[in-house]
Amino acid sequence: MSVKKITTINGIEVEYKVLHHFSNDFEIEITKPFQNITGGLHIPYFSRAYHNFDGDHGEECILSVLNNIYELGSHISENITCLKEQVHLLDQNIKKVSANSITEDEFKEISRKSRKMLRKNEISNSYHQKILRWWKKELDRVWLETEFHYIDPFFEENFPMCVPNDTRKQVLKILRGEISFKDEN
Repeated sequence: MSVKKITTINGIEVEYKVLHHFSNDFEIEITKPFQNITGGLHIPYFSRAYHNFDGDHGEECILSVLNNIYELGSHISENITCLKEQVHLLDQNIKKVSANSITEDEFKEISRKSRKMLRKNEISNSYHQKILRWWKKELDRVWLETEFHYIDPFFEENFPMCVPNDTRKQVLKILRGEISFKDEN
């Protein structure tokens, strides 16, 4: 269950939801003046004896992450036109890299068909594994190439702040127009 809260950042009323909050982990989502941007922190198992997100410290961490999300949202809002143009160029480069390769959905289809053939004893288990390994390597190659050659540089060149990987996916969806960013009310 998410809990809505309101605070003020730089004189602006900011509304957010705490999606979950445990002693070792939390995630929040800003809902006003921006939306569909989340952030959070996680304490690895080996550090839990020394750190937690309980009490006042947890609230300070949540507000710190909220400040980062708000700063990111403000940057997007101020530079939306330029960022959309840059994402368009990014997408063209990604299409060039992945033009002769498979997508995640195509890999799932290959895997499904291969499993079906395996169950019918049309192929051996070792051949089934070989097929999946080869296509998975190809899928990983495309992902690595796009991630390191295009997506990382896009964020480094266009954002003055660090944008975590999960948040990057949200930002790209916003800039591509796949999800809304500002409440239109």
